[in-house]
Amino acid sequence: MTRERFLRSSDGTSLFVTSTDGEGVPLVLCDGLGCDGFIWKKLVPAFVGRHPMIHMHYRGHGKSGIPADLESLTVPNLVRDLAHVLDVLGAGPVVLLGHSMGCQVVLDFALTHRERVAGIIPICGSAGRPLETFHNSALLATVMPHLRQMADRWPSLAQTAWAVALRSELSYQYASHVEVNGALVSRADFWPYFEHLLSMDVRVFTAMATHANAHSVEDRLRNIACPTLIVAGERDAFTPFWVSQQVRQTIPDAELLVVPGGTHIAPLEIPELVHLRVARFLAERVQAQWGNTSTVVSPKRGAHPPAAALVS
Repeated sequence: MTRERFLRSSDGTSLFVTSTDGEGVPLVLCDGLGCDGFIWKKLVPAFVGRHPMIHMHYRGHGKSGIPADLESLTVPNLVRDLAHVLDVLGAGPVVLLGHSMGCQVVLDFALTHRERVAGIIPICGSAGRPLETFHNSALLATVMPHLRQMADRWPSLAQTAWAVALRSELSYQYASHVEVNGALVSRADFWPYFEHLLSMDVRVFTAMATHANAHSVEDRLRNIACPTLIVAGERDAFTPFWVSQQVRQTIPDAELLVVPGGTHIAPLEIPELVHLRVARFLAERVQAQWGNTSTVVSPKRGAHPPAAALVS
């Protein structure tokens, strides 16, 4: 059974969380910027029931609320939100899987909450400043602060332009043929990403992108002590392959899976390879150490904040 809950963060922001039960070490799914779970579509069925699974929508994403202060849309605050969710669920130690910007979340979490992490799996992401390596250029890092200023100054106009661009079939066709491997992914798998972006407040997107680019744990990667499996797409333009190589070379004893022909959405393009490699990592590097935790991701008694809602 999948449980759905709304929890309150420390600043009162509503956080939407889903969880399932299982016998192994819990798997925590951390999305990329502008995502609410589309990347995990083919991974969840491969592991549900075998491991408890936890998925939180970031503040300002999906069914979670938009924070009163957009300056709170930082990676450290996402880490705090996640720690709070795991406290309420009584889950741990956990394995954190992060896609794209979610890699920054899991790497930061592994450094600030070491005792709660049994392993991490960063997928198609960097350790920081992601806009500076986008398409091997710093152009987006230069442009994004100006886009944010425009969105903040003319929110209605920016939202309209955002919607027009995302609804364009030309935009989808460009993305599906240039940015991802259209031969390996279906419209049903990739279009939900566009649908979620259409539902977002453009000010949330630009604020979080700006803050994500100001965040980095590159100088602390050598301090990560938990088992690590890095997944990289061979043809990833969002996070070029060499970025993942650098992360792997810096984290002690880290492993690297290169998905042949894979792009930024490699878990959707060649899911069987990703599933098999993740399962092997969990069996050899995580379960061997932590064994069967039989964790039940139900709320601790009395752990819910008064304003939290629970939907089963």
